[in-house]
Amino acid sequence: MEKSAAWYMKALEHNPKNAIAAHALGALGGEKLEGASLAYLAELFDSYSATFDASLHALEYKSPELLRRAVDGLLQGEGEAGKAPEWRVMDAGCGTGLSGLVFRNLSQHLLGVDVSRRMVQKAQARAVYDELVVGDMAEELLNRQGTLDLVVSADVLVYMGRLEYIVGSVGKALKEKGLFAFTLEAWEEEEREEGGKGGGGEEGWLLRPTGRYAHRREYVEDLLEKVGLGVLKAEAIVGRRDKGEAIKGWLFLCQKR
Repeated sequence: MEKSAAWYMKALEHNPKNAIAAHALGALGGEKLEGASLAYLAELFDSYSATFDASLHALEYKSPELLRRAVDGLLQGEGEAGKAPEWRVMDAGCGTGLSGLVFRNLSQHLLGVDVSRRMVQKAQARAVYDELVVGDMAEELLNRQGTLDLVVSADVLVYMGRLEYIVGSVGKALKEKGLFAFTLEAWEEEEREEGGKGGGGEEGWLLRPTGRYAHRREYVEDLLEKVGLGVLKAEAIVGRRDKGEAIKGWLFLCQKR
């Protein structure tokens, strides 16, 4: 870890605007970074776009399918399964469009938003979205207040520690009884003993050396309640693997009151 930190410090000396090195150094040093910068995310995923789908396949990534299963379970319970799609859906942090493929047949209008221009170009090639936007998904949510039936965010909030702003933005964008379906990495019990190393420990989130954030279930549930999103489902999942190890996470399905 010390060697990695030294490498990132050298990279920043060479280029102080290197967003990837700055975020990685913060993660390794346990700094209280409340979320990854847009510059970091754009740089990271622009560079990752060419191999993104193949990498996720190797990681046994299945968050979009798990989210769709949760939404379908709700629809079946309410007797809505099989009806023609009428929803306006936002894929928040759409990447190359893997969630778009899964939610297309549930959408009358499917919007994808991502900060990475190259990822959006990959998503465009799939031809499943009605609209694609390169930009900040929180800003785009606030531009569409009260218009969305469903917001899907698969493996995206793992790049945010403090979730108040993004969750509040989702709440404003949803129609009454609109749904928010998302996944997170779970903060493991043994990590709680670290007392917030990586920042946010007392608030319910942790920045891991991987550069991704983990969250406590209680923190997320309390926040959803505060912004008027009732939890319909909170499920422990394995959304992907890393180096052969299962990455434990949470799947939440919420509804605006």
